[in-house]
Amino acid sequence: MPCAESEALLTDDYAQARTLTEEALRETISQPSTALPKAIRRIRAAAADENKAELAAARLVAGVSYLQLGRIDGAVTQLRGASFLAHDITWTWLRGRARMSLASALSLRGRTADALATIDAALADLEGTHQIKAKIQRAAILMQLDKPDEALSALDDALANTGEEMDSVDRIQALSNRSIILVAKRSFGEAEDGLLLAAELADANGFSLVAAMVEQNLADLLATRGDVPQALHRFHRAEELWEPHVLDEPTLYLDRARLLLSVRLLQEAKADADRATRAATKQRRWVSFPEAQLLSSTIAALQGDYQDAAKSAAKAERSFKRMGRTQILPLARYARFQALRAQGSRAASAHRAREIARQLEQTGWPVPAVEARLAAGRIELHRGKPEQAKTDLEKAAQARHDGPADARATAWLAEALAREADGRRRAAYLALEAGLRVLENHRAAIGASELRARVSVHRGAIARHGLTMSLSDRNATAVHRWAERGRATALALRPVRPPDDETLGWYLEDLRATVVEIDQARDEGKPTTDLLAHQQEVEMMIRDHVRRSPGRAGATPVPRPGEVTERLGEDALVELIEHEGLLYAVTAVAGRWRMHELGPTERILHPAKHLPFALTRMARADAPAASTSAALSVVDRHGRTVDAVLLQPLKPYLEERHVVLVPPVRFQSLPWFVLPTLREREVTLAPSATLWHAASGRPEPANGGYAVVAGPGLPGAEGEAEAVAALYPGARLLTSARASAPAVAELLDGAAVAHIAAHGRLRTDQPLFSSFQLYDGPFTVYDIERLAEAPDHVVLASCETARTQVIGGQEILGLTAALLNRGTRTLIAPVVAIPDADTAPVMTAYHQGLIAGHAASSALRRALGQAWDSGEPGLMATACAFACLGSGQ
Repeated sequence: MPCAESEALLTDDYAQARTLTEEALRETISQPSTALPKAIRRIRAAAADENKAELAAARLVAGVSYLQLGRIDGAVTQLRGASFLAHDITWTWLRGRARMSLASALSLRGRTADALATIDAALADLEGTHQIKAKIQRAAILMQLDKPDEALSALDDALANTGEEMDSVDRIQALSNRSIILVAKRSFGEAEDGLLLAAELADANGFSLVAAMVEQNLADLLATRGDVPQALHRFHRAEELWEPHVLDEPTLYLDRARLLLSVRLLQEAKADADRATRAATKQRRWVSFPEAQLLSSTIAALQGDYQDAAKSAAKAERSFKRMGRTQILPLARYARFQALRAQGSRAASAHRAREIARQLEQTGWPVPAVEARLAAGRIELHRGKPEQAKTDLEKAAQARHDGPADARATAWLAEALAREADGRRRAAYLALEAGLRVLENHRAAIGASELRARVSVHRGAIARHGLTMSLSDRNATAVHRWAERGRATALALRPVRPPDDETLGWYLEDLRATVVEIDQARDEGKPTTDLLAHQQEVEMMIRDHVRRSPGRAGATPVPRPGEVTERLGEDALVELIEHEGLLYAVTAVAGRWRMHELGPTERILHPAKHLPFALTRMARADAPAASTSAALSVVDRHGRTVDAVLLQPLKPYLEERHVVLVPPVRFQSLPWFVLPTLREREVTLAPSATLWHAASGRPEPANGGYAVVAGPGLPGAEGEAEAVAALYPGARLLTSARASAPAVAELLDGAAVAHIAAHGRLRTDQPLFSSFQLYDGPFTVYDIERLAEAPDHVVLASCETARTQVIGGQEILGLTAALLNRGTRTLIAPVVAIPDADTAPVMTAYHQGLIAGHAASSALRRALGQAWDSGEPGLMATACAFACLGSGQ
């Protein structure tokens, strides 16, 4: 944010009033809330004495205090009064100083033209160091008027003054505002040098309010440069610096909301945008309003509410135009264009896209400028005008070697479309690959699994177009490769947070204790409002702490088709793909790749939606016989329907082979064993063929023990755990109070086989807080990510622990995703809620199969067969609820 008001003031006539004024104004630097009541008392005393000089000085101090506290109405009233009084008694310095502060208040109101006229009048009254202050203030107003070159020139002139002509606060403001302009010009190194010097000066002089502004500008620099973790860290630090001043700074929330929006954290971005709106409303800082409206438009568009997006963008456009903010105006126009285009409006024409692109280029917005050029090209392609489209696309493609990652990736997509329109399909594929590499390198720098997954949404357009091209070419291996490029690739990048991250450990311990207190309060009928609020606060601290983690370079590459078939051996790969409302399959059997068209997705939506519910109903021990029978009928009927669409066409090619199944993302958590084709064979599920290939290539652990855990509140958990532990000589068993998070973490670390019988919970609102319940509270995904070495083979006999949450297009998060990410080779877990009573026999049969030497997929199929042969609905449903994920070994 522009640092808009110098906080240290100096001198002119009226010596005694001036001395008191200087002392009072110095207090506004660090303690405006203390300076204000003193100034109010001084105003009353001066009014009673009819002392105009004292009254003018006191009103100046009050006005500056109000300004520092964000109370703009009070600032305008007091500063105007001070200016009028000073004019009446011909106190030139105080009139100029009041006008300078008044200009700042008017600019925050959005009245930038009036602010510029007022600061020019102040310059005529001031000289020396005071005139330098006014010039710096004038540059801040020019920045708000979107005149960066003029502002930069003014700041360079001001900074050329050294020695006594410029005090520390003035230099800090000039350096900070100059750096904001340099960031917009993408001169990041010079901008960072200036901000770091400003931060050093603010810290040395104890100017905490100015330090908060500088820290916020450093965060914005890092965000613009694409360093998400460090930007989040700086925003957190800026918020801490603002807090002692009891001031909600709208621009802080706006800047952070833009960063959160860039990684598709829509709810958090919306929350910050709303906070900015509330703070701006309270302070009557209308200058921040249109930016909040613009952010709201973008968020609404990403949430699919294009009508609201268009309205918010139109409001922002009118406000920017009224304020004369010509540099940011094209962004509002582009946001409105995007919303209208999504609604199919004729107003979103190629001509309009080109016009907006030119405006964006002229005002220094490289990413949306490239996107607008790309939009123009796509519109012309749709209209059947390839030559005009090529012109637009080639202009967009010029940005592919320089600028932010988003702009370069979008430019490579434009290059691919241009090459495709020119008939150079191989070259088009290479351009798409280049665009993905740009985004992969950017994502590798992010440490938090959630942020990596959400950033993957940017890959979607490129991967989808590659898939569209390969489907059109009917090239099975290309379809497989492009489907893989869009799947759960974020999991291939392992987080780099150290297991001994003490701060995260404290937060997780606090969370567990809070959840236990909530459960106890509910059991006792006590209120939980305060505890739930604390839980949300702790979860927010955990998320923010982890999001600031750095990443590492490198990722698991998509294996070549030959590498996949070599690893498969006699097994078969079935990769199911959903694209533009249609279903496809790619199979790899005995070295042969085939593509299959399976028909519209809508044919299986209804049965796929109802299968989990019917299976849960079938598993209920207390359900009437008629209800259980009806549920069994539904499971059978819907299972056959889905099977007929997805697998029956493939059955001649699969024969009796073990199947590695990669489902479409939205069907990841389907109970696949209810499908007749799969119930008859060994099946391994995987989020992607790439992750299956990586998991199946990991060596067996040289050593590692057997870990068995039973969580609380599950009547049969201890009996199941004891039965499983008895099968493995030397197994370590944790039950009751011994099953605490620290003890379980130590037990799981590096275990060869781990079996956990506990309540499980999928958090669809916050997938990384999905957990299984231990004695001292939830063991979350964050706890799993802290393990130095994940267990090699894991059985989660917990309700729905194999379910995942889809975010970022086709990325998944949850307990299973975390374990596979950390290096677990094979995972057995249920995808639907299961009855505890029927879990033990299924799990015992499974472990007996493992001990007998069967692979995990084979042992699970045998346990399923025994359950199905029993004819007991609960046992049948429980067995069908489990899935084998990972390598299947």
